[in-house]
Amino acid sequence: MNPNQFKSPGMGAFPPKVNITAEMMKDFPSLACDCGSHLFSPGVVFKKISALISPSGKEEIYPIEVLICQSCHKVPSTFPSSDLLPVDVLAKPKQSSIFSDHTGVTSPNPKTFTNNQL
Repeated sequence: MNPNQFKSPGMGAFPPKVNITAEMMKDFPSLACDCGSHLFSPGVVFKKISALISPSGKEEIYPIEVLICQSCHKVPSTFPSSDLLPVDVLAKPKQSSIFSDHTGVTSPNPKTFTNNQL
């Protein structure tokens, strides 16, 4: 079989497959959750499709496969399909704080100033 015989509409032949080695993987960036964790587990979120728009004319359940952070148990907001998911399952992106130092690390117990101290 000639791999060049399969053509995409409006484009040239598909590029040849590249064999990715362990050595090459070291240079690829790791994806991280908004909480900083790099470990994920598979999960499924189900969406209910109304009978008015489902192809069968009946109410249907549609599964969406997601990756769940093992640390915060949320779906990273930067992952594909995150715009389809309920807000309560999405990880919240880290926000900058006026109590962070020049490295971006936020102090766990920011000092509270009273009016007399200002």
